[in-house]
Amino acid sequence: MIVTKYFLIGNMSVPSTWIATVLAFFIAYGAVRLKYGKQPSLLLADAIFNFVIVWKLSVIVTDWKTVIQFPLSILYFNGGKIGVFLGLLAASITVVVEMKKGQLKRETIMGLLFGSILIQSSYQILMAVLNDGPIFTWLLTVSIIGAFVLFILFFMDRFKDLLNQIIFLFISVHLFVGVLQPGGLFQTPVIATVYTGIFLSVMLKFYVKPIKVEGVSH
Repeated sequence: MIVTKYFLIGNMSVPSTWIATVLAFFIAYGAVRLKYGKQPSLLLADAIFNFVIVWKLSVIVTDWKTVIQFPLSILYFNGGKIGVFLGLLAASITVVVEMKKGQLKRETIMGLLFGSILIQSSYQILMAVLNDGPIFTWLLTVSIIGAFVLFILFFMDRFKDLLNQIIFLFISVHLFVGVLQPGGLFQTPVIATVYTGIFLSVMLKFYVKPIKVEGVSH
């Protein structure tokens, strides 16, 4: 079983989950900005910002009594699993609202998919590195997910017409790793990966301009 560690930052004891989440967000935003430019990175940043705000404030819903007694608990706690799912919903709404303003380029979805893969994968790898757990789990997570990330970094642009297949591979890799981890398939990160993949697949189908080749759309 993985044991969550706490790290002393200033006068505050910060759980490894927070550190992994923040680092994963920065890694993903920076990589998307460098690879796909301003528009996809700004949309990703907006989605991340709304996720974090809802995730943190959701403690009001999940632990109202504590918030009433200790208002500053909002700064230190979050809504847990429920908060994560509410945050994902907020991030999804952010993307849908932006896309409903007009059909966006396929590169925007590619940027969001690339960013989502880096967020989820970086988080899993960082959690394995930062926390105590079986060496088998560490090796499994770092090697399999690390290899998948390298594949995406170097070859994703070559398969830009096969984004649904990349989404399927993204989900499959995380499901496979999840099965072999102590938490199983019902870990929050695994469920979040499945949700994110399905959401991006729906966006790809309904909100992205089709590619036209010699007058034929497909």
